[in-house]
Amino acid sequence: MKLRLWMVMLSFSGCSHENPRPQDSVPAMPAVSINEVTVNGADANSESAGFNAELARTAVTAWHVQQTPDAPLEQVKVFPVPGRPNFILGICDYERAWWGYFGLFERHQARIVWQAKCEDEPTEQSIHSLRGLQLSGFEQSVIEVFGMTHMGNGNLYLYELQGHTLRLLLKTRAVDGHWGDGEIFRNSRLEPNYSDLNGDGIADLTLKGEIEEQTENGQKVESLRLCQKAFLWNVESHTFNEDRSQRIGFREHDD
Repeated sequence: MKLRLWMVMLSFSGCSHENPRPQDSVPAMPAVSINEVTVNGADANSESAGFNAELARTAVTAWHVQQTPDAPLEQVKVFPVPGRPNFILGICDYERAWWGYFGLFERHQARIVWQAKCEDEPTEQSIHSLRGLQLSGFEQSVIEVFGMTHMGNGNLYLYELQGHTLRLLLKTRAVDGHWGDGEIFRNSRLEPNYSDLNGDGIADLTLKGEIEEQTENGQKVESLRLCQKAFLWNVESHTFNEDRSQRIGFREHDD
C-alpha cells in the first residue's frame, strides 16, 4: 500500500491486519515486548465479571505481533464488551496518544482467534476513547469510538458488530481542543447520553457540552455557551440520524 504515512496509519484503524505494515511507515520507537506493554486507564473499565485485563492485553499484543511484526506497539489499552465475555476492545498505539488504531477481537482461552473488519474506519490518527455499550433495542453491542487528530479535533463513531464486520451507525464531530478558530469544546469533547427520545423503545443519542470562546492569544475565556446535538435511531436506514430541531449552541455552518 504505497500511500503517504498518515494514510498508511489510518488503514489499520480497527481492521484485520491482512497486509503487513511497511517498516518505513511506522514512527521510530523501541521494540516493546508483550510483558512491557502497559495499560493506561484501561482497568477502570474492566470490572466486568470474568474480564482479565492482563490476559486480554497480552493476547491482543501477541495478535498484533503475529499480524504485523515490523510495527511494534508502545501501548495497549483493553476494555470488555458488555454481554460478550470472549470479546476484547483494544486501543493499540504505535506512539502513545499520537498514532494508533482500535480493534475488536475475539479471544479463545489465551489466544485471539479473529479481529473484526471495520467498514468505515476512523479518519483520525489516534483513538481518544473506546468502550462497548449495551443499548436498549439493540441485539448486538454498540462500540463507541472517539477519534482525535494531531490538532486535537475529531469525531464520535458508533459501530455495531454484524458477523465479523463493524458497521458504521454514526459519525459526527464531537472532539475539539484546538484553538485555531477561537472556539473549543470544554474538556475537549462532547459527552454522550443514550436514552429513548421518541418513545419507540430504542436508544437514541444526545451529545452535550459547552463551547469556550477565547481571545486571539488564547489566554482568557471570553464566554461559555451550552451546546447540544440529538440523533434518533432510524429503523429503515439502520443508522442514527440527527434531529436538527434539537440543536443548541452551534453555528449554522457547524457540522
